[in-house]
Amino acid sequence: MIGLYLWILIFGFSKICSGYEVICTVSKDSPGVLYSVAEFKASDCWYSWADSNHTVLANHRGKIEELVERKSNRTLLLKKCKVLIYYSRNCLSEGGPRRGKCTSECYDLLDFAEYASAILH
Repeated sequence: MIGLYLWILIFGFSKICSGYEVICTVSKDSPGVLYSVAEFKASDCWYSWADSNHTVLANHRGKIEELVERKSNRTLLLKKCKVLIYYSRNCLSEGGPRRGKCTSECYDLLDFAEYASAILH
């Protein structure tokens, strides 16, 4: 019985400390770059998409117009590619926060001029 409690404690702790658990994909989409997470069925969600400096680009309340073409609780369409985007959501029906990390080399999605512009800004 103690073994069961120990397993539950270890499994629960590893789940809390596991870091990024939501898988994120990055693809070219007109007119920019699309970051997306898998569909989920949850309600009463707060979400955010942030850049590598943890500056929020978009969330459930709004977006930075100069950078974001459109956003939702599972997709972010940026006007320019970013190498690293952080995703987070907290839904009452999921019982706690979920996080994801979207990474892209950008050069595999853009032509050279777009790539140079993305890494220089």
